[in-house]
Amino acid sequence: LSIPEGLSQGTVFSILQDRSGFMWFGTADGLNVFDGYTFTHYFHDVSDSSSISDNRVIALLEDRVGRLWIGTIGGGLNLFDRASGTFRRYRSDPGDSLSLSDDRVNSLFEDSRGSIWVGTTTAGLNAFDPATGRFRRFRHNPGDSTTLGSSHVFPIIEDLEGTLWIGTPEGLSLYDRESETFRRIRSIPGDTNSLSHDYVNTLARDRSGTVWVGTVDGLNRLVGWDTLSFGPGANAQR
Repeated sequence: LSIPEGLSQGTVFSILQDRSGFMWFGTADGLNVFDGYTFTHYFHDVSDSSSISDNRVIALLEDRVGRLWIGTIGGGLNLFDRASGTFRRYRSDPGDSLSLSDDRVNSLFEDSRGSIWVGTTTAGLNAFDPATGRFRRFRHNPGDSTTLGSSHVFPIIEDLEGTLWIGTPEGLSLYDRESETFRRIRSIPGDTNSLSHDYVNTLARDRSGTVWVGTVDGLNRLVGWDTLSFGPGANAQR
């Protein structure tokens, strides 16, 4: 399925199947929904503030109550109203510390408590409370090892203990809700049981609760919380 079949653009960044079975595609030029027969397109319109905020759709999320969230590379976060076919925009405001930290959104994740986590390109991580419409920002501070490991956030997931895992180009950052601090996990040269590479592209949690870490240099599986080592067989490329 490409442009001749109705897709708005051939570069697809994100895919989501919603609870009704519809397929959503975030492309480099617009948001598309496919009903199995035809595509419907949603584009940014500079004269319409209820249109999607940007055509470059990077991240898609359907939350626990069926709301559709859309992250864009230049227009921040959008909430889609299915009934009206319109969008509510959440943008970064330099004068408002409770707004989104950066309009370039890389990733979206809903945690077990209903918070929406937003990973950005240059300004770290955001926790969004849908009830208040406000964001809490988590920044990288090179001088503080308990902060987020990088300003550039890729995938976000939650393990069975409620710890958030954040993938960055500078390794993993694990967020502890109780202490409100991050623990950084990096690749250690010469240590085959450390993370295989700091550049983390993707994260997944399997049915047993095991977290898998995909990097630009192999796949990893965490096997020991006490030592935070990545055990034999995890770094298969070595």
